[in-house]
Amino acid sequence: MKIVSLDLRKKSINSPVIIYVFGDIHLGTKSCHEEYFKKSCEYASKDADIVIFNGDLLDFIPPKDRRIDLGLIPDKYLKKGNILTNQIEEFINIIKVFNLEKTKIFLIEGNHEEKIRRTLTIDPLQHISARLDLSGDNLVYGSLLLKLYLSPNNRGTDTHTKKIWRLNVAHGRFGGWYIGGKLNRFIYVSNRICEANVYVRGHSHDLFAIPITYLRDTRNNLLIEEIKYYCYSGSFYRAYYQEDGLANYVEKKDLPPASIGFLKISVWCRRKIINSEEILEVNNKVEALNCIDLFGYKP
Repeated sequence: MKIVSLDLRKKSINSPVIIYVFGDIHLGTKSCHEEYFKKSCEYASKDADIVIFNGDLLDFIPPKDRRIDLGLIPDKYLKKGNILTNQIEEFINIIKVFNLEKTKIFLIEGNHEEKIRRTLTIDPLQHISARLDLSGDNLVYGSLLLKLYLSPNNRGTDTHTKKIWRLNVAHGRFGGWYIGGKLNRFIYVSNRICEANVYVRGHSHDLFAIPITYLRDTRNNLLIEEIKYYCYSGSFYRAYYQEDGLANYVEKKDLPPASIGFLKISVWCRRKIINSEEILEVNNKVEALNCIDLFGYKP
């Protein structure tokens, strides 16, 4: 697990900290909805403080892998040079829409990137990071625990008081066909891994954000409600699409359609007085944003 701490006290005084999580993009296959991905990045670039790409950024499958199907690869990735290099360059071009001086980018390895790294001795995350001049702590090969130091937004310019908010993100998933099954195992395992306000997983192409209320006690024996979110980060992989020609593995295996979309997390801190006790309260809201709702239906 990689633990990264960010001091955002000056930012949090004036406005919420905004985090976007994009998962399972699968860039480089006809099944990837590139238009939605580009529009989503443009949408997020307007207010993103932190962007996390939660694995399977690329769809590249090594030539000797039995799953490879050249018929599902768009011509633009086949015409010039190396397929993998072309996919990496396209990914870099798309995410350049973010202001990298103001936006912190994290790249999490998915099973596709891991397969590339282990079989071709090429690390896509390192390549992307070097091209964008990102720092070393931006690359995550397992689970990410992100700790944000925040100040209450009704405290003027005082940044001495701080509160810690935690986000745990990993590409790995918790099994189950239904949301209830996923959620039950998710809660059981997550609470044994680390303490966090929001937990995010990927890989299964689900998109949801489920809030659950917990109680904690203060020093003066007050009960405070806190909301934790358990989330899946969505996908840009179309399970079914109308086209004369080949079908992808999802359609062949009769799996359910994917949820095309991503997560938006808003975090802020405020000072409250309850029964004469002063409390620093961290609030978070997680939105599962569906691309059809945001941008309209695009086949």
